[in-house]
Amino acid sequence: MQLAHSFFDDLYKGSIALDGFFDRVYPISETYNSYPTEDVIQETDSRLRVELALAGFDRSEIKVYTENGKLYVEGTLQSKPDEKYLVRNIAQRNFRWGRVLQEQLQVDSVSFVNGILKITLNRHTPEHELRKEYSF
Repeated sequence: MQLAHSFFDDLYKGSIALDGFFDRVYPISETYNSYPTEDVIQETDSRLRVELALAGFDRSEIKVYTENGKLYVEGTLQSKPDEKYLVRNIAQRNFRWGRVLQEQLQVDSVSFVNGILKITLNRHTPEHELRKEYSF
C-alpha cells in the first residue's frame, strides 16, 4: 500500500490541478460492472465504437447521455405481464453503465439494432492543443 500512496503523492506533486481528474474518475466506479457486456472497437486512430449487448430491451427503455466528462447508458425495463418461465437465462435487469471519457472524445452517433446499442465516439482535438506558429 505504501507504493500506491507514494505514487499518488508524486503524481499530485508533479501536476497542476489534477484533483479534478480524480473527482471525475472515482465516482464512476459505482457504475462499473460486468452488465451489460461490452465491446470497444477502434475503427480509426480518431474513432471508437462501443457496443453493449441489450437483449430484450426496447429502444424506449434505454437512455444514453454524457455528463461531466462521463458517458452513461441507463436501462429501465418496463413492467411486463407475469409470465411463467420454464427456463430464464437471458439477463434482463435495470442497469446504469458508465465510463469516463477522455477529454477529447465526443459522442458522434448512437444506434440500437438487433439488441446491440452502438455508440460511436470521435476524438476532437481542441483548438488550444493544435500547433500554431507565430510570426514576429
